[in-house]
Amino acid sequence: IFFFFFIRTMLTLHTLLVAVWLCVCAEGFALRSPRSGSVATFLSAEQFNSRRPVIAGNWKLNPESLSEASNLLKLLHANFVNHRDPSQVEVIVFPPFLFLAEALKMLEGSGIKVGAQTVSSVTSGAFTGEVSASQIRSMGVDYVMLGHSERRTLFDETDADIQEKLQLCLQQPGLSVILCVGETEDEYESELLNSVCDLQVRKGLR
Repeated sequence: IFFFFFIRTMLTLHTLLVAVWLCVCAEGFALRSPRSGSVATFLSAEQFNSRRPVIAGNWKLNPESLSEASNLLKLLHANFVNHRDPSQVEVIVFPPFLFLAEALKMLEGSGIKVGAQTVSSVTSGAFTGEVSASQIRSMGVDYVMLGHSERRTLFDETDADIQEKLQLCLQQPGLSVILCVGETEDEYESELLNSVCDLQVRKGLR
């Protein structure tokens, strides 16, 4: 599991995305994956610095059409293959659900991974509009983003909701999770950044 921390700045009032390459939740915690039964432990500074960095791009509700998505994916493929070394950095794109198949096809062989922006908290049944972790994994998707600030604030996702989704994702072999945590502007102004992030990580992974 990797963590993306959202940090507010007074200069822009926009969210800055800082990718932190971790395999655990927080000091004193361990996460057992149903896939392997192994327990993730806290990384030393040396281990942390030796990990390959991650650059992830969230497309949100963009672009407006499949043709635009295809053109962007072609550019990504060409630029990454010609100008980047996939062994030095892991690159992931998170298109909308409807463009996942196109992204998997267009980025094949480029070294760029494809992720989903969220998943459902249910696995199957009469849940119109939902997409499950098993469905996206069966397509070949490697990553899922959970707990994004927009999912929390606009769609009222709670830490309990996110934790439930995370457990379902971990049951899918080969499916990795990027867990997003971060404070609101009001929480930032109240100097609650550390406590909010700590609480979200603990509740998301308990």
